[in-house]
Amino acid sequence: MITINLLPEELRVVEKASSTKMIVVLSTLGIIFVSIVFFVVMHVYLDSMETELRKITEARESLKKFEERHDKLEGLLKGFQSRNDAVEMVKAKRVLFSKKIFEFAEILYNNRHPIWLNNLVINPIAVRKPGVLAQYEWKFTCVCVSPTVKQATAFYNDLRKDENFAKDFSHFEVPRFDMIEIGGQYQQKFGWSFSMKLVMDIEAPKNPKNK
Repeated sequence: MITINLLPEELRVVEKASSTKMIVVLSTLGIIFVSIVFFVVMHVYLDSMETELRKITEARESLKKFEERHDKLEGLLKGFQSRNDAVEMVKAKRVLFSKKIFEFAEILYNNRHPIWLNNLVINPIAVRKPGVLAQYEWKFTCVCVSPTVKQATAFYNDLRKDENFAKDFSHFEVPRFDMIEIGGQYQQKFGWSFSMKLVMDIEAPKNPKNK
């Protein structure tokens, strides 16, 4: 079948131009539509991200406040723990010193040692033993009213071998015994003078919760 276009030439050009223009218009509209859709999608996405970011920021600020409160509470707890440890340490020292002096007196009395205790000095020293919280040096001078040095050495041995008394001491210095004249109205005119040095260990008080 043969088709013959009977339209004038100028109309044919207009028809071709109209088809091309239509394609351009449709393409432009398509691009505009896609751009609008993309803009809407991006706007919704950015709004969602902004909302999420705001929530995260608020949560972070809230966590910072809780963290600051936690740090303050932890500092207070450490302070209270330090005070409690100090109080427990003082109690441990007081109880231990009282107990040791009582045991010392018991050794003198129960074994009937003829010992005069002239003085007793207790001073803290630098800790030299691992696992020990504090160490104290005991120094005292004694006079043993006995004609022989045997009574004086017996007192030293009783201190060192008494389980209750000696268990808290890590060092007993061997004393030097010197004969002295007692004089006065005493029947025994001579005795033995000696000085003793002991080192007492104090361990940290045990927490009942950790048992």
